[in-house]
Order: sequence, then C-alpha cells, then structure tokens
Amino acid sequence: MSAATSRSSCTERPFYLFGDRHDARAALVTSANLTAAGMWDNLELGLVHYDPEVSKRAIRWFDELWEQATPYKDDLYDFLFPDVGLLDPLRNLPWGIGAAFR
Repeated sequence: MSAATSRSSCTERPFYLFGDRHDARAALVTSANLTAAGMWDNLELGLVHYDPEVSKRAIRWFDELWEQATPYKDDLYDFLFPDVGLLDPLRNLPWGIGAAFR
C-alpha cells in the first residue's frame, strides 16, 4: 500500500491516504505529524475512515491535486547542492583552514 501526505494551500493539516483508486483502504486526517513529538508527546486528534468509497474519493481528490502540482526537484537540488564553482575554499573557509590549501 502506498501512503500520500500533503500540505497544500487548501489544508494546513496532514492527511494520509492508503491504497489507490482501484483498491482504496483508508483516509486519515489528523493534527499529528509523523514525528516522535507528534506521535508520542503532543495531544493530537485524528479521524480515519475505512469506507472504500470515502477513501476512493479522497484518493481521487489527491490525484487531481498532484496532477496540478509544479515539479520542484531540480530547483531543490540546485538549492541544496550549488555549483562547486561558486565555492572557493581559500575565500569561504576560516583563515586557518584556507591557509592549508595554499
């Protein structure tokens, strides 16, 4: 089973969808994030629905949102891993470390 998580402009709470359009299993809307604090420390509230028709509608809704999404993988990669030509160890590192490269 696959799970989908989204934080779109139309919701500020995580939701988790299990299954797919052909085999919808469950839809969960919750205030809990899947973190240690969200699962064990914080007081959270969630609602899960196991009705396949309800889950199928939720999955269909998510799939429609997904189709409208803008890919960001390349932009994220560029942000996290800038071109190494932008970094100069002699200029960007503290003097003691940079001097070792001279």
